[in-house]
Amino acid sequence: MPTYSCLPSEIRFVLEGLRKEFHWQHFLIFSWLVFLQMLNYGTGSLMGLNRMTTALNYDQMTRFLRAQYLEPQIWVRWLAQQVLNQLPPPGDFVLKLVVDGTWKGKRGKQIPGLAKGKSRSNGPWILGLQILVVCYQWNSYRIPVAFALIHNKESETYKKPNQVLRELLSSIPIPAWTKQVIVLADLCPLWVCWICCQREFSSVSEMELGLCGSLAQVMETR
Repeated sequence: MPTYSCLPSEIRFVLEGLRKEFHWQHFLIFSWLVFLQMLNYGTGSLMGLNRMTTALNYDQMTRFLRAQYLEPQIWVRWLAQQVLNQLPPPGDFVLKLVVDGTWKGKRGKQIPGLAKGKSRSNGPWILGLQILVVCYQWNSYRIPVAFALIHNKESETYKKPNQVLRELLSSIPIPAWTKQVIVLADLCPLWVCWICCQREFSSVSEMELGLCGSLAQVMETR
């Protein structure tokens, strides 16, 4: 794998809109991490990224990621908006919000948010990080727009997955071209419909049972 010592100017130009979200030299480090992740075909670990550049060292990367003021949610939503600006809207102007949960196996005892659970009811127990992801989807495009970490139940910051998803759906921006929104989730309870009504969605079609749980379709007409 080649080693890089100079950050392409195009990367900093594309990410310039996020500069105000960082202090000190953190914007430069963030730009390097994005660039290296784009070129990395391995696991994407910090050690692997560090071997790809002579401009940063491992300690600089870890200190950046430990900064308390960082707001990754803002980064994801800003990047999602930039992608939306470059893509054509669907012909029927229907936007799907796909909610997905995933587990990332981790075993370090000092990792915040470490929890034990199952990815499915009859699956094995997993020790790691439980992550909730919401994506825009239409045609063949799927764009992550929000995510949240489900903390351990013993943590002071613990929130139930339903509550975390409620907060995510309430804060996700809807593109101006959207005429209809469909929310897809493995388990989509009635409070999802209530959220959509609070956001002035015009109607709720129905809840249908599917192979992976319940499917709630929520439609908005602008």
